[in-house]
Amino acid sequence: MAGTVFFALLGCAHSRFIEHPITALFTVPPEQKPVSMSPMEQHCQELAKQRAADVVSQGEDDTIQSEVSRRTYADCIAWETRHSVSQ
Repeated sequence: MAGTVFFALLGCAHSRFIEHPITALFTVPPEQKPVSMSPMEQHCQELAKQRAADVVSQGEDDTIQSEVSRRTYADCIAWETRHSVSQ
């Protein structure tokens, strides 16, 4: 169950922006348990991180790094699934 935090900000005497009391509602997400990954997912995630690090060392930007990581992971999962012994 998500917790709820109430935060009230009353107008400051020296603030020209806050003339009336303001109440903001923030929802705090519940604690999430770490998701366990299969050995195949762990392998593919590690491979994706390595390929992303490779493109960073080649001077590519964050967008390229993210795309290489995403595609490497997807390709790895697809390959591992096709070649899995336990099918």
